[in-house]
Order: sequence, then C-alpha cells, then structure tokens
Amino acid sequence: MNLPYVRISFQNGQLGLTEPTADGVCGLIPDGAVVVNNYLEHNGAAYLITSLSDVTVSGTDALTYEMIREFFDEAGDGAYLWILNAKPTTSAAGITSLQTLSGGACRAIAVTTPLGSSGTVTAIQGLEAAVEDLEEDLYAPVLVVAGIKAPTTPGNAVDITLAESSHVAVVCGNELTGVTATDALLDDAAAVGLLLGRIAKTSVQTSVARVSDGAMKASTMTFGTDVVTLSSSSALSTKGYIVPRTWTGKAGFFWSSDCTATGATDDYGLIPRRRTIDKAFRITYQTLVEQVGMQIPVTSDGTIPTTTAKSIEAAVETALERGMANAGNLGADPDDDTDNGIKVYVDPSQNVVSTNKIVVDVKVKPYGYAYYLEANLSFYTTD
Repeated sequence: MNLPYVRISFQNGQLGLTEPTADGVCGLIPDGAVVVNNYLEHNGAAYLITSLSDVTVSGTDALTYEMIREFFDEAGDGAYLWILNAKPTTSAAGITSLQTLSGGACRAIAVTTPLGSSGTVTAIQGLEAAVEDLEEDLYAPVLVVAGIKAPTTPGNAVDITLAESSHVAVVCGNELTGVTATDALLDDAAAVGLLLGRIAKTSVQTSVARVSDGAMKASTMTFGTDVVTLSSSSALSTKGYIVPRTWTGKAGFFWSSDCTATGATDDYGLIPRRRTIDKAFRITYQTLVEQVGMQIPVTSDGTIPTTTAKSIEAAVETALERGMANAGNLGADPDDDTDNGIKVYVDPSQNVVSTNKIVVDVKVKPYGYAYYLEANLSFYTTD
C-alpha cells in the first residue's frame, strides 16, 4: 500500500495560513554570517527575531544586516523574521532549509544574495523549483523575493516574465544610505528588505503598490547611481521587475507593481493573488489532512453518499470562511449575501472503494486591482 497523502494541485487559467496573524511571518536567507543577539526561538540553525536590535551591526555580513534594517524600517518592531545562521550553499537550498527549520512558518522569504545578471531566468526558475518541492513535501508554499542589480540601460534588462515562476518576485532598485561600502552592496542586491517588510505588514489580498498605504520607508532610491525616473521605472516594470517609482504630488517612493516573474496571463502573476492562493492552500491542507485514513461509508456501487460528500465540502468551506472570508481576504460580492468567495465541491460519483481517493474541487475568488485608472474630464453647462 502506498503512503497515504493529501495532494492539492493549483488549477491555472481559471480567471478569463492558518491564522490571519501568521500571514506576515517572513524569512531572510543571509549572504554570510550575521550575528544574532536575541531570539524567540533557536534550534541551532535558524533564529526568529522581532527587531533590528536582535542583530549586531558589527557582524561579518553587512549586506544581511542592511536587509534586516530595511525590513524592520518598513514592517516595524514586533514583526516576525526568521534568519538562517549561516549562508547556505545556494539560495534555493537556503529556502528549503529555512522553511523546514521554521516548520513551514514563513509566508515570504527574501534572498539576500543577488541574482546574477547572466542566467537570470534560470536562477529564478531554480528558486521556483525549490518552492514547488516545499509545497509537495512540507505543504508550505512561500513567496520568494529576490533582487538584481539595475542594468546601465533599463530597456536592456532581461525579460523575467519568461521565467514562468509565479512564486518569485524580483526587485530592481536600491536604497541609498550615504555609506559608500553599504550602498555598493545594496546596489548589487536591490532593496528586497523594503519589499519584504511591506509584505509583512499587509494582508494577503493587499497590493504592495497601493498608494494609500503611503510611501516606502526610504528617503532616496536609485537604479545603481542613476536617479529613479518614470521612464526607467516603466522600462524595468515592463520586463517583470518590481521597482521604485514616484507619483506627482506625492512625497517619497512607491512600489511600481505586484508582479511575479511570470506572464501577464498567469492567474498567480500578482503578489496578492499568489499570497491569497497560498493561504487557501494551507487552510485546505490543514482541513483535509484530518480526513486521511477516515473510513467512508459507500453506496451499493462503491461511490460516496451525498451526505458524506456534503460533509467534506462543509468542512473545507467553513475553514476557508473562518480563515479567509471573515478576514476580508476574498473578493466576495458585497451585493450578494450568498457569495462568500468560496466554492467547494465533492463529486459523489467518485468510486472510493476502487481508488481509495477523494478529489475535492476548491475555488476562491480573488480581488480585482485598480492599477490603471482613466477619467474623462470636461466642462458642462447643462445637466
């Protein structure tokens, strides 16, 4: 007999966490060895910290320290950040290690070591493969945030939408601190700490580019040594990167978009869509795992009784409603009292006697996002 399992498959092309407080738990893969002073938990290989004061500025890994500073500048003290205690062999291996050591706690993990300018798509796909393995082995999907050095000519940047990696978001653009050595490090790695911090403090359905949430906690942002302009931001954003931008009449810098490293038609091509479906994945798994090994009454032809099918549907829907709909994570129609943003279906015609398997169809409704707004403005003299 094969090992019992719960398997959940993402169904793409359909659009034509366990607790809300856990949604913002993040992780950081170090570029070296950062010195950790205080921690909530320590298992010998990873630390959970809640403020910048938990690490030492004199550590041998200055880049990771700056990323941690950026994270807490944006997320605020009290946010949860898991850190490996040493640089892994590869970033992909680090993601696997940190998510395993944290017990699958991280909802987003930033990679401090910058992506190389050559083979960028391949590097992104390596990170994607690590996350997909975690989904299958640990049932712990995670969003990965990586950074890359801005090219001299933004229009010549590698098109990362070709990576088809919806679990990975790539930042281009860096914060200037005024310290030459530090700025050189951040130039290579980009401001992943700032984006990770914004993710940590926003709900899963919320866009990191939402202007009403305010500017990022950085006074100066550049592309290498070049100032941020709308033309450079646009050129990089078109290639799939998340970059800093400005808005006329608004002080500070804002994120350009929520895109992940995949094409525009991918259902999970936006960070809030990725985070929303990942949360639904976790809740569905935690509900269905309780059903593994349960005896199922059957009809005379070996299929599932309707009452049993409805019971499984209700269990999943209730969990999703409690964990997501009630938290405002789903785009339910406010004008329709019957719409909670969740659809669960168990086909009672499945022959559980012959297959020992029950397939559950689970769908959740995402929000739409107003990234492009147009207004028709004119004079009028009559109603």
